[in-house]
Amino acid sequence: STFSLKESIYKAIDQYPLRYDQKNLISIRNLIDGFIIGDEKILIHVLHNLIKNALQAIQAGDKGKIFIWSEIKEGRMLLFFEDTATGI
Repeated sequence: STFSLKESIYKAIDQYPLRYDQKNLISIRNLIDGFIIGDEKILIHVLHNLIKNALQAIQAGDKGKIFIWSEIKEGRMLLFFEDTATGI
């Protein structure tokens, strides 16, 4: 099936059990919308895992933010997820 990348990202963030003080740690920037062929539930699951891991690293280091954005390169939609916490 097809789904909106942008809507799925916002849905993943809305469904994740963020504490009030964690909501401002996620920044969405330059999000290009596009329709993706695949399973939206899998994308949401992956985003939840990335958010969970990033929040754990941010808490452990007591610093950091999460950035999510997308780009189109060579006809492909790319989704980026970055955190600025300490880690591997």
